[in-house]
Amino acid sequence: MAQIRATALILPMLAAIFCGQAAADSQDAVWSFEGKGAGWKVRSADLESGTSFRRDNLDWNIASDQTGLTPPNIVSELTWRNLQAFQFEARSHIETQNNFYAKLMFGYGWIFAGRNQDSDFGSNDRGGEWSRSNNSANRGEMIDASFGVGYDFKLLEDSVSLIPLMGVAYNVQRLSITSGNQTISACAPSPPFPGGTCPGPVGPFDGLGSSFRAEWLGPWNGVDANFSKGKMRFGLGAEYHWNVTYHADANWNLRTDLAHPDSFDQVSTGQGYVVRGNVGYRWSDRWTWIVRAQWQKWWTGPGTISFNSTTGPSTQRLNRVNWDSIGASLGAAYRF
Repeated sequence: MAQIRATALILPMLAAIFCGQAAADSQDAVWSFEGKGAGWKVRSADLESGTSFRRDNLDWNIASDQTGLTPPNIVSELTWRNLQAFQFEARSHIETQNNFYAKLMFGYGWIFAGRNQDSDFGSNDRGGEWSRSNNSANRGEMIDASFGVGYDFKLLEDSVSLIPLMGVAYNVQRLSITSGNQTISACAPSPPFPGGTCPGPVGPFDGLGSSFRAEWLGPWNGVDANFSKGKMRFGLGAEYHWNVTYHADANWNLRTDLAHPDSFDQVSTGQGYVVRGNVGYRWSDRWTWIVRAQWQKWWTGPGTISFNSTTGPSTQRLNRVNWDSIGASLGAAYRF
């Protein structure tokens, strides 16, 4: 499903770049898009590729029932910290002579380091922790895709560009939990838990190979500001993502009471902020070196987690999901 959604977003983006035909009637036009009685001539277009290093954190917690009112109000919490990944990125920007502006971005990253913590609690507000495991999370993937359109307001003899934008974004985190190590082990209080609910002994344990996948899909509004002076280029951008559809699923491979590979699903609605900046040096008529930095923060409201148990389905309240990321990239852009 993740691949289908990503393809549905990416194919229109690529078509917007490559379906144009060369223009012969204007030296300023890169491509010309012919319409009924009017021609849209592209003033500038570029294609950029680069590599980035990013560091992400993600966590979520659930209540003991669907209402969230029955103690404990946080019964279980999963956290992934210091997820480090190398990512390949591709971008393109297109602007027509009537200042219509479009941009797209695609990124694919490989996680090579990270850690996970899985905690269970016996009383409200993370009290009475009776089970904790601290595990490895050094495998996984990150996928990012975004498309936006807007209008470029030219200021100060075209040296400053202010572009209000709207668009859609799709983000995926595929995370792992391996190399299990039990660090807190005590029997859960009964009630509310069934008697004899106890984790394994403290220490490393074998066989852990769980996976978790989260998807974020939704619209955004934002603004880009660009400034050029001589061969230097500077840019800032901000986006607000709203009404974001959040969905996640997991395979808890050591839980014999849950189905496999779909042990549970999560659904909710979220929002997020993305802030970025870049500095470029145009070292030829066609080529520009670009350094970028980006910070983003996402979260959800209350939702639902649905367990696919061997004894039948059950639901509990998903209290909240948090995801944040920071990264920097180095790349080169070619202007057509």
